[in-house]
Amino acid sequence: LFDGVSPKTVTWMSHTDYISQAPEGFKVTGSTPVCPIAAMSCEEKKFYATQFHPEKSGAVGLQILRNFADMANRKEVL
Repeated sequence: LFDGVSPKTVTWMSHTDYISQAPEGFKVTGSTPVCPIAAMSCEEKKFYATQFHPEKSGAVGLQILRNFADMANRKEVL
């Protein structure tokens, strides 16, 4: 999901909700000092989640959305 995205990227997160613990089988793929799980994934189930808003995060958000679309279009994901 984050191919081509810097680990220090700043994105838009407009609320104070957060997940304190990832569900079993999920890997934390993004965090902030105030949001321990800003993104997570479960490769086995092909589930990907973000707590931030890629659609409001400029060019980097578009890259994340492109990556997601590319992943969804791969035959091994379907």
